[in-house]
Amino acid sequence: RFAEAGIDLESPLQEDTWARIPLLTRRDIQVAGDSLVSQSVPRAHGKIHTLSTSGSTGMPVTVRGTQVTQFFWLSFTLRDQLWHGFDVTKKLAAIRHNRSGGGQYPDGVHYNGWGPATDPVLAAGPSAMLAISTPVEQQIEWLRRQNPDYLITYPSNLMALLSHCRERKITFPNLRCIETLSEVLHSDVRTTCREVWGVKVVDMYSTQEVGYIALQCPEHEHYHIQSENVLAEVLDEEGRPCRPGETGRVVLTPLHNFAMPLVRYA
Repeated sequence: RFAEAGIDLESPLQEDTWARIPLLTRRDIQVAGDSLVSQSVPRAHGKIHTLSTSGSTGMPVTVRGTQVTQFFWLSFTLRDQLWHGFDVTKKLAAIRHNRSGGGQYPDGVHYNGWGPATDPVLAAGPSAMLAISTPVEQQIEWLRRQNPDYLITYPSNLMALLSHCRERKITFPNLRCIETLSEVLHSDVRTTCREVWGVKVVDMYSTQEVGYIALQCPEHEHYHIQSENVLAEVLDEEGRPCRPGETGRVVLTPLHNFAMPLVRYA
């Protein structure tokens, strides 16, 4: 790919050279298969594992990662909790997809901590998870039993919960904050959450194949690119960097995945 773009890998990489590197698409990854997997992963990067996307776009992809990429994922998860002042000694509930198929209603699944990012370094409280396939009325019944301090779910599911609770005047007295993931979070969801439950919404932007891309600012509702993890570009239809205020295509280059380098991945 670099040779076809006329790029000499022995020369210093300049901004104009970088811009000539062709974008890598989901389809490219599917077609390339194992030919994108590195044959000389540094031993210090640890064991290699496989990651697969959900296929929500209609084009699921499978990539490789290492213990180093997993370490960065856990680090940004912990940063997110610390930035937003989460009291990890309290109870966390999550309503989301579970790849293992667990978390079915009425019990869900219960844990003694918040997960591998938090438990090794902080004295975390309990957590519980319910499968996203659970009907909204049963989700709310489960939440009332759990009475969590924090909730993680998808923006669309959160809006469904809020609509149901607004009509029936249902509140959760212990709830301190909602965290959303995986979908675009629209401003009306934030507004409705404040009106119905009196709590704020914190959002994150990540992908299975790249890891954390951006976290919501702890003081505002905009986002900070996690630049230790990824080089992020936003490009217009001509492939040029967008100017402030313009909308474009997100193109990512993870900085630590030496098992399967994704260079300028659209």
